[in-house]
Amino acid sequence: MAGGNQALRQAIDLVHVPTLAHRFRGEPLAEGVELLLAIAAGDEASEHRALMEAERDRETVLEAATFFIQQVLFSPDADHYRILGATPEAGRDELRRNFTQLMRWLHPDVDRGGGHAVFLGRVMEAWDTLKTPEGRRAYDAGLLASEPRPAAAMNGANSKAAAPNAIKAKPSRSVLRRMAPPRRPMPPRLRRPNLLGRALARLLGGP
Repeated sequence: MAGGNQALRQAIDLVHVPTLAHRFRGEPLAEGVELLLAIAAGDEASEHRALMEAERDRETVLEAATFFIQQVLFSPDADHYRILGATPEAGRDELRRNFTQLMRWLHPDVDRGGGHAVFLGRVMEAWDTLKTPEGRRAYDAGLLASEPRPAAAMNGANSKAAAPNAIKAKPSRSVLRRMAPPRRPMPPRLRRPNLLGRALARLLGGP
C-alpha cells in the first residue's frame, strides 16, 4: 500500500516490525489516526475501508489498529493530545470524537477480554483536562514551559568563535583566590560519647 492513510500504513508496518514503535513515538502523529480509532471501536464501515486500502485480512487490520493505539498513542511519555489520537492543533469536536471512539474500544462489549482496561484512567484524565477551554489553556501553558530550550552556553560559543586568534591569559593565583567562592564555615563537630573510655574506666574500677 504505497499511498492512502498514513496512520494505517504505519500500523501495518508496526504490527510486522514492532521495533518501529520507538521511531513512530518520536515522530509527529501520523495523519488518519481517526480511522484506526474507528476500526478499534468496531465501526464496520471504517473496517471495510481499511481492508480495501491495506489489502490485508481482517485479523491483521484489527490487530494493527489496536497495536498502534497501545504502542504509539499510549506510550509512557505521551501527552494528553496524543493519548486522544490528536495534536495540539485539534479542535474540541475532534478531541471529543476520538475520546468517544476510545471509550467504545474500552467498553466490555468490544474489549471482551478486559485487556484494555488499564488505559481507561489515562483516557479519562486526558479528556477531563482538555475538555474545557480553561483546562486546555493551563495544560498548553505547561507543555510550553516544559519544552527544552537552547543551552545558554551557545552564546559563549559564538563569542569565542568571533575572536579565534585571541590569546587566553592565565589568571594569577591571587585572582583565582578572589574568584573562588567563599568557604562556608564548618559546623561545630558534635562530640561522640567516649564509649571505649567509659568501658575501660569500669573495668579499672572507676566511676
